[in-house]
Amino acid sequence: MNRILFLMTFSFLCLITACQDAPQSKDEASSAKMENKPAAETKTLVADSKTVSADKEEAVQEKTENVKPTSIEEDIQFIRDKYAIIRKATHYKTVPFKAQCDERTMVKLDRKYNEKGELSYLQYHDCGGHGCSTKHHYYWEGELIFIFHVNDYSPGSTHIIEEHRTYFKNGKMFRCLEKKAHYYEGQAPMAELLKKASNDEVDCTPEKRTKNLSELEDLDIGKAKDYFCNF
Repeated sequence: MNRILFLMTFSFLCLITACQDAPQSKDEASSAKMENKPAAETKTLVADSKTVSADKEEAVQEKTENVKPTSIEEDIQFIRDKYAIIRKATHYKTVPFKAQCDERTMVKLDRKYNEKGELSYLQYHDCGGHGCSTKHHYYWEGELIFIFHVNDYSPGSTHIIEEHRTYFKNGKMFRCLEKKAHYYEGQAPMAELLKKASNDEVDCTPEKRTKNLSELEDLDIGKAKDYFCNF
């Protein structure tokens, strides 16, 4: 009897020992491996992950900062601001010219230069038999930014005024407006009609530019009369 109990106890102890010596599962081994990884190596992996994330964020921010679209309204406001500065300036150097070509034709050319010697304003005024055409050109840092063109003429017993506004950016037209008032006898005064007239947006065509403007910008005043009266 004692021998049987001894054999049963011995077998039971061998079974327990075999279970304790069994190899760890794959997951347990992997987990243990991670736990035993040196702390410095773990910190490096985390730092690298943060660096990649930061680089991506910086790239997105840089891309956003580089894209700064300028709306037409902002371009118009820029021109208005520079227009006001030029109009109010009293220290610009003025180079005027005026010539009476014949009984009906009169030409006037005014150019103004800022303190840097840059052309800031050019007016070309031309009168004929039925009326006058006046073009005001405004420049900023050597670039044409705005033309205000007025046709004022009186065919027969009527009076017509046409206003053309042409806006430029980087040498290109980007907005063109037209206003027209037609006075007949018995109507409200022209000034009132013009005030009520709407500024209509129209296509920007080559005709909106002043013909031979580059020649007017550089014209020698000593040769101006021959240029205008014998052109």
